[in-house]
Amino acid sequence: MFCHEGTTQYVHDRIWIGDFNTGETKNLFVQATIPGNEVNTGEPTGHEVWSMDGEYVYFIKYPMFSTNVGISGMMRIDKDGINREYINSDYLYWHCYGSPDNNWMVADTQEKDATAKVVLANTNTYQSMILADFDLIKRTPDHPHQPHPTFSPDGNIITW
Repeated sequence: MFCHEGTTQYVHDRIWIGDFNTGETKNLFVQATIPGNEVNTGEPTGHEVWSMDGEYVYFIKYPMFSTNVGISGMMRIDKDGINREYINSDYLYWHCYGSPDNNWMVADTQEKDATAKVVLANTNTYQSMILADFDLIKRTPDHPHQPHPTFSPDGNIITW
């Protein structure tokens, strides 16, 4: 997997996969565009990560309130690019990671009220729960808090 880097709202073809054996590449997540808007994409995405078993790419679809198409939040798409799945849109997510068994997704947030959260979502029920909450003003007044949550290889521990 590789990504066309750049400011997310301006990249129309961000998530790609490539086959090292054949050299073939494919835009895995074809982003919706807004008719007549050649600048902004309707589905800005970022912070992509492979699932541990190589079956999915997990990523965040960021809100662009003036141009957004569909739901924003935690997402995953299968390696064939056929099944895109919205996992949870309860918060303004930023970075994400999937569990080894693909039953959970953890993400951090970038909230408007100067807080950040670490949120766990079930990929079967799509329900979320907050694992940690940070007051950004007290912790990092000059830089956003980026916990980058991740699962341990056995899936029993989440660190950030």
